Amino acid sequence: MKCHFTVPGKAVPQGRPRATIIRGRAHVYDPPRSRAYKRHVAECVLEQSRAGAPHLSGPIGVRIMEYRRCPSKWKKQEQERAYAGEILPVEPADLDNIMKGVLDGITKAGIWEDDAQVVDISASKFYGREPRIEIDIEELRRNAQGEWRGCS
Repeated sequence: MKCHFTVPGKAVPQGRPRATIIRGRAHVYDPPRSRAYKRHVAECVLEQSRAGAPHLSGPIGVRIMEYRRCPSKWKKQEQERAYAGEILPVEPADLDNIMKGVLDGITKAGIWEDDAQVVDISASKFYGREPRIEIDIEELRRNAQGEWRGCS
């Protein structure tokens, strides 16, 4: 099975866990922005899966593409080059932290049991006029030659 989802808006990287003491015990929790973004990802995925979220089992491959706006201080010509893919974003946020929040949101939506099922992943950052995350998910199966491939 193959799925595609779009999460509109600016990506929020996974923040560092916070800790507090409750009744003498340490309690670790997600920062509020991270928790809200995971909820947003889950809501978008569930809404776009229409007839209920597919439940994927076994090994999964994921492709995540983050699109962000160009800095407003850039000249128009430089922005157009960036939107054409000639310039790639190298400024924060770190791509691995963005991936974590997206994967946790998909887990929250129930697409898979646990993001540990993801055995093949790729992620990229681009400039785009509309900030968003594009996600492609695919169950992996062995083909006749014994290689792991998407089932499409």
